[in-house]
Amino acid sequence: MKPVLVHLHLYYVNKLEEAFSYINNLSAYSYDLYITMVEYNQGVIAKIKQANPNAHIVVVENRGFYVWPFVKILQMVNLNDYSYIIKLHTKRNMHIGSSINYFNTSGYRHRDLLFDFISNKGKIKKCIDSFATDNKLGMASNYKIIVKTEKWDKASY
Repeated sequence: MKPVLVHLHLYYVNKLEEAFSYINNLSAYSYDLYITMVEYNQGVIAKIKQANPNAHIVVVENRGFYVWPFVKILQMVNLNDYSYIIKLHTKRNMHIGSSINYFNTSGYRHRDLLFDFISNKGKIKKCIDSFATDNKLGMASNYKIIVKTEKWDKASY
């Protein structure tokens, strides 16, 4: 298997340690870590390099939410060098009463759901094994945060 491309958009720099607690579950796999930040922060960069000396750190414009930084990384790498891509981004706590598809995403719950597939070594292995055996599989996530268009009120954006 080729390495895994891991992109973390670190908008909320105070979530760095939490993000690394998830990324560390990839220890059984070869991966290249790219971290995007919206401003240069020597203290955060030092923490990143201490946790992962091979991490690539890229400062990007604060636009396009977490999609623009991802596009920038995709432009920097040769996708043929990777078997899989993991896209992560930090999230603040959501407002009380927040929900997606009628599931409570208040507080830290939304962030936990976003990181669920990588929350332990068994789950990440299941994801990678699923991609290896199902060529129709395109993306993995927690089912609670996959927006169902028939249930989502687009006017609420």
